Amino acid sequence: MFAKMKAILFSRYCIAILFFTALSVLVINYVVTKSCSTIEHIKITGSYQHTAQACIQSAIEPYVRIGFFSLDVQGIQKSLLELPWVLEARISRSWPDTIKVHLTEKVPEAIWNEHWIFDSVGNTFYPEQVEIAKIPKIDGPIDMKRVVFGHYRAIRDQLSPKGLKISQLSMDSRQSIEVSLENGLELILGKQEPIERLKRFITIYDDIMGAKQMDAESIDLRYPKGISVKWKKKHKNKRS
Repeated sequence: MFAKMKAILFSRYCIAILFFTALSVLVINYVVTKSCSTIEHIKITGSYQHTAQACIQSAIEPYVRIGFFSLDVQGIQKSLLELPWVLEARISRSWPDTIKVHLTEKVPEAIWNEHWIFDSVGNTFYPEQVEIAKIPKIDGPIDMKRVVFGHYRAIRDQLSPKGLKISQLSMDSRQSIEVSLENGLELILGKQEPIERLKRFITIYDDIMGAKQMDAESIDLRYPKGISVKWKKKHKNKRS
């Protein structure tokens, strides 16, 4: 009786081993098959209003024809970062056939010399098309773009508390600066200490210009101890 019971237990043990062995083979075969198969799904998240979906797909497609575990994550990331608007690209895999892509685009700060764009930290990039509404335009010597952008940020920060916004900033070859505001007013700052001259304008803005700013066409701040206001047609030029 004991021998018979032992034989039954042994047979059940063997069957269990065969079952789990077969199951393991199936699982391993599934994993190997899936790891060798191509990526079937690409999930893209993040903000990419300036980057076309087709451009993103074209940057990724050459890398998704290999297996799941062989996926060149760094290659995909590098390819995406070559797109002009892409600031950051994070790539992850999701078993068994999906990759996830999260994109962060550059924030446009201003248009530089009509064709380039300054991002929020002062780096420039060249998109295929420059069609961005309501961002300032900056013009200046190519080899002085860092200096020009530095002046732009300093002037922007000085004007902001008064609710004044830059429409265009220009620096000529002599490094003389002129600023056009969104309200139509033009500020002539010149070359010497443009930020100090602007501070003088800010100091007197409420008293002199606050009520009449819509009547003024331009303000010349290059005078050591005063300003020159060019009024619109119904006013004559006035030195303050």
